[in-house]
Amino acid sequence: MKKIIFLVLLTILISCSKSSENEISVASSGAADIALESPNTGPLNSIKSIERKIIREGSMSVEVKNLSRSDGYFKSIIKQCKAYTTNETSDTYTGNKSRYLTIRVPLNSFDTLVAMIESYSVQLLSKSITTSDVTDEFVDVDARLKTKKNLESRYLDLLKQAKNVTEILAIEKELAAVRSEIESMTSRQNYISSQSDYATLNLTYTVATGTFSDIGQRIGRGLGFGLKGAVEFFIMALKAWPLVILFTLILWLGKRRKRT
Repeated sequence: MKKIIFLVLLTILISCSKSSENEISVASSGAADIALESPNTGPLNSIKSIERKIIREGSMSVEVKNLSRSDGYFKSIIKQCKAYTTNETSDTYTGNKSRYLTIRVPLNSFDTLVAMIESYSVQLLSKSITTSDVTDEFVDVDARLKTKKNLESRYLDLLKQAKNVTEILAIEKELAAVRSEIESMTSRQNYISSQSDYATLNLTYTVATGTFSDIGQRIGRGLGFGLKGAVEFFIMALKAWPLVILFTLILWLGKRRKRT
Protein backbone atom coordinates (compact mmCIF):
# COMPACT_ATOMS: atom_id res chain seq x y z
CA MET A 1 0.00 0.00 0.00
CA LYS A 2 2.85 2.40 0.85
CA LYS A 3 4.48 1.65 -2.50
CA ILE A 4 1.27 2.56 -4.36
CA ILE A 5 0.94 5.83 -2.44
CA PHE A 6 4.58 6.66 -3.15
CA LEU A 7 4.18 6.08 -6.90
CA VAL A 8 1.00 8.16 -6.92
CA LEU A 9 2.86 11.04 -5.27
CA LEU A 10 5.65 10.73 -7.82
CA THR A 11 3.18 10.82 -10.71
CA ILE A 12 1.42 13.88 -9.24
CA LEU A 13 4.78 15.64 -8.83
CA ILE A 14 5.70 15.01 -12.47
CA SER A 15 2.36 16.25 -13.79
CA CYS A 16 2.48 19.32 -11.56
CA SER A 17 5.95 20.22 -12.80
CA LYS A 18 4.77 20.11 -16.42
CA SER A 19 1.71 22.26 -15.75
CA SER A 20 3.71 24.83 -13.78
CA GLU A 21 6.24 25.03 -16.61
CA ASN A 22 3.45 25.82 -19.09
CA GLU A 23 2.11 28.53 -16.80
CA ILE A 24 5.56 30.11 -16.56
CA SER A 25 5.88 30.10 -20.34
CA VAL A 26 2.68 32.15 -20.70
CA ALA A 27 3.35 34.45 -17.77
CA SER A 28 6.93 35.28 -18.67
CA SER A 29 6.24 36.25 -22.29
CA GLY A 30 5.62 39.82 -21.25
CA ALA A 31 7.26 39.77 -17.85
CA ALA A 32 10.24 41.90 -18.84
CA ASP A 33 8.09 44.83 -19.96
CA ILE A 34 5.92 44.59 -16.85
CA ALA A 35 8.97 44.41 -14.64
CA LEU A 36 10.45 47.59 -16.09
CA GLU A 37 7.24 49.58 -16.16
CA SER A 38 5.18 48.50 -13.16
CA PRO A 39 6.03 50.07 -9.79
CA ASN A 40 3.84 47.55 -7.88
CA THR A 41 5.39 45.00 -5.55
CA GLY A 42 4.59 41.31 -5.66
CA PRO A 43 5.80 38.14 -7.35
CA LEU A 44 7.59 40.13 -10.03
CA ASN A 45 10.00 41.73 -7.58
CA SER A 46 12.75 39.27 -8.53
CA ILE A 47 12.20 40.01 -12.22
CA LYS A 48 12.24 43.77 -11.70
CA SER A 49 15.88 43.61 -10.69
CA ILE A 50 16.89 42.19 -14.10
CA GLU A 51 18.41 44.81 -16.39
CA ARG A 52 17.76 44.97 -20.09
CA LYS A 53 19.74 42.37 -22.03
CA ILE A 54 20.91 43.91 -25.29
CA ILE A 55 23.02 42.07 -27.87
CA ARG A 56 24.91 44.24 -30.39
CA GLU A 57 26.85 42.92 -33.34
CA GLY A 58 28.61 44.89 -36.06
CA SER A 59 30.90 44.59 -39.05
CA MET A 60 33.13 47.27 -40.57
CA SER A 61 35.41 47.45 -43.59
CA VAL A 62 37.83 50.38 -43.87
CA GLU A 63 40.87 51.51 -45.84
CA VAL A 64 44.03 52.69 -44.04
CA LYS A 65 47.26 54.38 -45.12
CA ASN A 66 49.72 51.89 -43.68
CA LEU A 67 49.03 48.32 -42.61
CA SER A 68 51.72 47.88 -39.94
CA ARG A 69 50.99 51.25 -38.30
CA SER A 70 47.30 50.42 -38.32
CA ASP A 71 48.04 47.12 -36.57
CA GLY A 72 49.62 49.03 -33.69
CA TYR A 73 46.89 51.68 -33.56
CA PHE A 74 44.02 49.22 -33.51
CA LYS A 75 45.71 47.16 -30.80
CA SER A 76 46.09 50.29 -28.68
CA ILE A 77 42.44 51.40 -28.96
CA ILE A 78 41.23 47.84 -28.34
CA LYS A 79 43.21 47.88 -25.10
CA GLN A 80 41.96 51.40 -24.31
CA CYS A 81 38.33 50.26 -24.64
CA LYS A 82 39.06 47.23 -22.42
CA ALA A 83 38.21 44.94 -25.33
CA TYR A 84 39.98 41.88 -26.70
CA THR A 85 40.29 39.98 -29.98
CA THR A 86 39.03 36.42 -30.44
CA ASN A 87 40.26 35.99 -34.01
CA GLU A 88 43.00 37.56 -36.17
CA THR A 89 43.49 36.66 -39.85
CA SER A 90 45.80 38.07 -42.54
CA ASP A 91 45.20 37.85 -46.29
CA THR A 92 48.36 37.99 -48.40
CA TYR A 93 47.03 36.43 -51.58
CA THR A 94 44.85 39.22 -52.91
CA GLY A 95 46.04 42.43 -54.60
CA ASN A 96 46.19 44.32 -51.28
CA LYS A 97 47.12 42.80 -47.94
CA SER A 98 44.22 42.81 -45.49
CA ARG A 99 43.61 42.14 -41.81
CA TYR A 100 40.49 40.62 -40.27
CA LEU A 101 39.78 41.05 -36.55
CA THR A 102 36.94 39.76 -34.41
CA ILE A 103 36.70 42.08 -31.41
CA ARG A 104 34.75 41.60 -28.18
CA VAL A 105 34.15 44.98 -26.57
CA PRO A 106 32.15 46.01 -23.47
CA LEU A 107 28.68 47.13 -24.53
CA ASN A 108 29.13 50.67 -23.18
CA SER A 109 32.38 51.08 -25.20
CA PHE A 110 31.07 49.73 -28.50
CA ASP A 111 30.08 53.09 -30.03
CA THR A 112 33.36 54.67 -28.87
CA LEU A 113 35.43 51.96 -30.57
CA VAL A 114 33.45 52.24 -33.80
CA ALA A 115 33.87 56.03 -33.85
CA MET A 116 37.64 55.79 -33.25
CA ILE A 117 38.03 53.32 -36.13
CA GLU A 118 36.02 55.54 -38.45
CA SER A 119 38.02 58.68 -37.60
CA TYR A 120 41.34 56.88 -38.15
CA SER A 121 40.49 55.23 -41.47
CA VAL A 122 41.10 56.84 -44.88
CA GLN A 123 37.71 55.66 -46.12
CA LEU A 124 34.80 53.74 -44.64
CA LEU A 125 33.89 51.04 -47.17
CA SER A 126 30.99 49.43 -45.29
CA LYS A 127 29.38 49.33 -41.86
CA SER A 128 26.55 47.23 -40.46
CA ILE A 129 25.32 47.17 -36.85
CA THR A 130 22.43 45.15 -35.42
CA THR A 131 20.83 45.46 -31.98
CA SER A 132 18.64 42.79 -30.38
CA ASP A 133 16.71 42.98 -27.10
CA VAL A 134 16.74 39.50 -25.51
CA THR A 135 15.37 40.52 -22.09
CA ASP A 136 12.15 38.54 -22.53
CA GLU A 137 14.07 35.38 -23.36
CA PHE A 138 16.39 35.87 -20.39
CA VAL A 139 13.43 36.32 -18.01
CA ASP A 140 11.71 33.25 -19.43
CA VAL A 141 14.82 31.08 -19.02
CA ASP A 142 15.39 32.43 -15.50
CA ALA A 143 11.84 31.57 -14.41
CA ARG A 144 12.00 28.07 -15.90
CA LEU A 145 15.38 27.50 -14.26
CA LYS A 146 14.03 28.36 -10.80
CA THR A 147 11.09 26.00 -11.32
CA LYS A 148 13.38 23.15 -12.37
CA LYS A 149 15.65 23.71 -9.37
CA ASN A 150 12.65 23.55 -7.03
CA LEU A 151 11.57 20.34 -8.74
CA GLU A 152 15.06 18.93 -8.31
CA SER A 153 14.85 19.64 -4.60
CA ARG A 154 11.51 17.81 -4.33
CA TYR A 155 12.89 14.77 -6.14
CA LEU A 156 15.84 14.70 -3.74
CA ASP A 157 13.41 14.70 -0.81
CA LEU A 158 11.45 11.84 -2.38
CA LEU A 159 14.70 9.97 -2.98
CA LYS A 160 15.41 10.04 0.75
CA GLN A 161 11.98 8.48 1.39
CA ALA A 162 12.35 5.69 -1.20
CA LYS A 163 12.03 2.20 0.29
CA ASN A 164 13.19 -0.09 -2.51
CA VAL A 165 15.23 -0.26 -5.70
CA THR A 166 12.21 0.27 -7.97
CA GLU A 167 11.30 3.56 -6.30
CA ILE A 168 14.93 4.72 -6.32
CA LEU A 169 15.34 3.98 -10.04
CA ALA A 170 12.08 5.75 -10.91
CA ILE A 171 13.08 8.90 -9.01
CA GLU A 172 16.65 8.92 -10.34
CA LYS A 173 15.33 8.71 -13.91
CA GLU A 174 13.18 11.82 -13.43
CA LEU A 175 15.97 13.53 -11.49
CA ALA A 176 18.44 12.96 -14.34
CA ALA A 177 16.00 14.48 -16.86
CA VAL A 178 15.45 17.55 -14.65
CA ARG A 179 19.18 18.06 -14.13
CA SER A 180 19.79 17.82 -17.87
CA GLU A 181 17.24 20.60 -18.43
CA ILE A 182 18.82 22.68 -15.64
CA GLU A 183 22.24 22.36 -17.29
CA SER A 184 20.84 23.36 -20.69
CA MET A 185 18.98 26.37 -19.28
CA THR A 186 22.02 27.49 -17.27
CA SER A 187 24.19 27.36 -20.39
CA ARG A 188 21.67 29.41 -22.35
CA GLN A 189 21.39 31.97 -19.55
CA ASN A 190 25.18 32.30 -19.34
CA TYR A 191 25.39 32.71 -23.12
CA ILE A 192 22.81 35.52 -23.13
CA SER A 193 24.63 37.29 -20.28
CA SER A 194 27.98 36.96 -22.06
CA GLN A 195 26.64 38.24 -25.37
CA SER A 196 24.87 41.18 -23.76
CA ASP A 197 27.84 42.19 -21.59
CA TYR A 198 30.20 42.28 -24.58
CA ALA A 199 29.35 43.32 -28.14
CA THR A 200 31.02 41.74 -31.18
CA LEU A 201 32.68 43.74 -33.96
CA ASN A 202 34.15 42.17 -37.10
CA LEU A 203 36.72 44.57 -38.53
CA THR A 204 38.41 44.39 -41.94
CA TYR A 205 41.10 46.91 -42.92
CA THR A 206 43.09 47.18 -46.14
CA VAL A 207 45.73 49.59 -47.47
CA ALA A 208 44.03 52.28 -49.56
CA THR A 209 44.93 52.20 -53.26
CA GLY A 210 47.02 55.14 -54.49
CA THR A 211 48.80 55.80 -51.19
CA PHE A 212 52.60 55.81 -50.93
CA SER A 213 52.48 52.63 -48.91
CA ASP A 214 50.26 50.99 -51.50
CA ILE A 215 52.59 52.03 -54.38
CA GLY A 216 55.60 50.73 -52.48
CA GLN A 217 53.87 47.43 -51.85
CA ARG A 218 52.90 47.10 -55.51
CA ILE A 219 56.50 47.84 -56.64
CA GLY A 220 57.76 45.29 -54.16
CA ARG A 221 55.28 42.71 -55.39
CA GLY A 222 56.27 43.44 -59.03
CA LEU A 223 59.98 42.97 -58.28
CA GLY A 224 59.20 39.83 -56.35
CA PHE A 225 57.12 38.33 -59.16
CA GLY A 226 59.85 39.24 -61.71
CA LEU A 227 62.59 37.65 -59.64
CA LYS A 228 60.45 34.59 -59.06
CA GLY A 229 59.85 34.28 -62.83
CA ALA A 230 63.58 34.54 -63.58
CA VAL A 231 64.43 31.87 -61.03
CA GLU A 232 61.77 29.54 -62.39
CA PHE A 233 63.05 30.06 -65.96
CA PHE A 234 66.60 29.24 -64.83
CA ILE A 235 65.40 26.08 -63.08
CA MET A 236 63.48 25.00 -66.18
CA ALA A 237 66.62 25.56 -68.29
CA LEU A 238 68.63 23.37 -65.94
CA LYS A 239 66.03 20.64 -66.14
CA ALA A 240 66.10 20.78 -69.98
CA TRP A 241 69.92 20.56 -70.42
CA PRO A 242 69.84 16.98 -71.84
CA LEU A 243 67.48 18.13 -74.60
CA VAL A 244 69.72 21.13 -75.34
CA ILE A 245 72.78 18.89 -75.67
CA LEU A 246 70.88 16.41 -77.90
CA PHE A 247 69.59 19.22 -80.12
CA THR A 248 73.13 20.72 -80.43
CA LEU A 249 74.57 17.30 -81.31
CA ILE A 250 71.96 16.79 -84.05
CA LEU A 251 72.77 20.18 -85.58
CA TRP A 252 76.52 19.44 -85.48
CA LEU A 253 76.09 16.06 -87.19
CA GLY A 254 73.84 17.61 -89.83
CA LYS A 255 76.41 20.28 -90.68
CA ARG A 256 79.20 17.70 -90.81
CA ARG A 257 77.29 15.56 -93.29
CA LYS A 258 76.72 18.53 -95.55
CA ARG A 259 80.48 19.26 -95.61
CA THR A 260 81.32 15.69 -96.51
